[in-house]
Amino acid sequence: MKLSPNQERLLLDIADGGSLKAERDLEGGKGHWLYKLNGDRHPVLCSDVEALKRFRLINSNMKFPAATYLLTDRGSRIVEELTGKKSKPLFTRY
Repeated sequence: MKLSPNQERLLLDIADGGSLKAERDLEGGKGHWLYKLNGDRHPVLCSDVEALKRFRLINSNMKFPAATYLLTDRGSRIVEELTGKKSKPLFTRY
């Protein structure tokens, strides 16, 4: 498993309390957004989200129309490896 710098940053942002959401518009289009604790909202590439899901580092809460992604146990371990610190973000068992 090789994470891109953007994917690593996204994991760290989630661990720091950011919310990664998949949102649908009225026409059914899907976009991914990272909401930071300071109120900033940033678009996220679908390919980065798909890679983190494929590596089983994040999992969705399956809500409609805005699903939130949480770190899995494996994702939490990767964050710990990247930072050297134990993180306690919300996570899901997967």
